[in-house]
Amino acid sequence: MPVNRYPIARTRSFFIPAVYSSWNVSSKTDSPWGMQCPASSGVWVWGWGRLPSDYVSALQVWNVVISNASGYARLQNRITIAGEGDAPDDQLKTVGPTTVEIGDETQEHVLNIDLTTLTFVAGDIIRCEFERDGSHVEDTLSASLYVAGWLFSYLADM
Repeated sequence: MPVNRYPIARTRSFFIPAVYSSWNVSSKTDSPWGMQCPASSGVWVWGWGRLPSDYVSALQVWNVVISNASGYARLQNRITIAGEGDAPDDQLKTVGPTTVEIGDETQEHVLNIDLTTLTFVAGDIIRCEFERDGSHVEDTLSASLYVAGWLFSYLADM
């Protein structure tokens, strides 16, 4: 029987879309780019999902954002993972608030969080939270920032 000299690719990814925003005013603009985080406002965006059944280790996450202008945005990313019977914030990891450069009409993967220090198992529920503080002095992005969601990568079982 021949020996496979090439390892099976075990790194996989999944996407959790942004589904809810704290900014619920009549001037909100629906966009195919994602949930709107306008300039000069503090806005939270959330998404929920489940850790895949083939998850083993090395979980990483990035926010996927886009804007129609360039500048700096004041951002924060929080990820909570909990299984049945767990307290919802036992497994919490946060990056930020920090100032991040955003390009004009380019999809950006920002605010990477290394989740390898947390303890969780396949099937656990993931809650994603993203904040833009558009009123902060370091937030110079004069346009809305749109959050598409969160991109995760992980090592899967064979």
